[in-house]
Amino acid sequence: MRFNPLLKRNTKRFQIINLTFLLIIFVHFYSNSFVQNLLSVPFTSGFVGDVNGNNSATGCVLMSSLGWNSIYFTQTTNSTVFVSQGNDIIGNVVITDAVGNIHTVPGYIKWRAPSGSPTCLVFSPTSAVSLATSGGGVYTISSTKYIGLIFNGQTLSLSGGNVNGNASTTGLLDVLNSYLSVFPAISISDITVNESIGTISLSISLSQSTSSEVRVNYATVNGTASSGSDYTSKSGQIVFPAYQTSLSVTVNVLTDLLSEPTEIFYVHLSGSVNASILKSVSTINITDNPPLPVDLLSFLAVCSENVVDIKWETGSEFNSDYFIVDRKIGDEDWFKLSKIPASNYSTEKQTYSLKDQFFPTDNVYYRLSQFDKDGKSKTFEPIVVNCFDTKLEVEIFPIPAFKTLNVRLYNAPSEIITITLFNSLGESLTSNELNEWGSENLIQFDIGSLNNGIYILKIENDNHQISKKIVIQN
Repeated sequence: MRFNPLLKRNTKRFQIINLTFLLIIFVHFYSNSFVQNLLSVPFTSGFVGDVNGNNSATGCVLMSSLGWNSIYFTQTTNSTVFVSQGNDIIGNVVITDAVGNIHTVPGYIKWRAPSGSPTCLVFSPTSAVSLATSGGGVYTISSTKYIGLIFNGQTLSLSGGNVNGNASTTGLLDVLNSYLSVFPAISISDITVNESIGTISLSISLSQSTSSEVRVNYATVNGTASSGSDYTSKSGQIVFPAYQTSLSVTVNVLTDLLSEPTEIFYVHLSGSVNASILKSVSTINITDNPPLPVDLLSFLAVCSENVVDIKWETGSEFNSDYFIVDRKIGDEDWFKLSKIPASNYSTEKQTYSLKDQFFPTDNVYYRLSQFDKDGKSKTFEPIVVNCFDTKLEVEIFPIPAFKTLNVRLYNAPSEIITITLFNSLGESLTSNELNEWGSENLIQFDIGSLNNGIYILKIENDNHQISKKIVIQN
């Protein structure tokens, strides 16, 4: 006997079947593991009608008359073909209604029509979904309705609005998989990358060429990785021209200075046209950057009492040996000012300082280079000061920044100073100007809407530029 969710069963056998069915639906809709594949096959035509027994529907109308289109049957499975659970082919019918909303209807394929050589499979819904119609009304699909899925290129007579067929449980799955095999199948690749890669390219392929244009939608989905901080969310549509079998979609991966385990996000395919979807989910594994030799938090030079105070701070150090500070005036060559021993290994903030007795009356540049124990080195962006017309000092708080970022300037020069906040990609997020001066000036930035991560604060005018690394933890 076939399982029918419309009938109440009091026996232990059917209670178990009902529980099993509900569990399958629950796992399909609420699992975030994406370990299974979502198979999808399109239908260009279909109908809806009233249940009139196990293998009969009345009051049937074509979906096209209601303004519906983009009809699919989907199933989550570990296989590359559709499978059955007992006698039932459990899955979902996806329909785009008359106003463009996409609806997913859970249930199972129950019978076929007409008897003999089938041109249509009939789906029994297990929950209620309301869809907009072209007449401005609403049609509600529920367990009292049937959904007909008419094979592409086939027709089905709706004689008097009635459709009749038979269950033929042993043949339904074969018919469905035979239909699936007609279409080119779309698959998307998995990939593992380091977070420093910047941009990844995911291959989307067709199993065979076709004379028809093939389209499929894609969208990124969070896993343990989060959009905005680990990658940039993206969605759109891929279009395969006739006879083309391979395309790609690019997604940006974001880097940071945090030590973290491998993180995962996904790219989902859906809504294919003229093709089935064989592998609908791409898993992207993002591995962490190797430990940075030096996490430089700040590098600052301030004029003070006829000397230049040079200071820098590191958040962590790994295998660091020493620092070199170079000085440059105007167009002259760089001059080695001093060599400062580094901390080698450190997970806490380290502060370094150096006094330059040369007091310039013009722009002077300072450059910091860091050298590892193994001989490798990194040179950071130079900074510039002019001790003749400014003694600008900067204080930033709180650290880490939370909701509001405060920037206090001491001894600001009598000229416009621009303060800009950049993300890790170098994109300007917000900017402010100081054009009224006093002995102490405070500028505030509202950062409550920003994602947690590393940002850069740049303070500059025509002659000076100071960059500070900011950690935001909202």
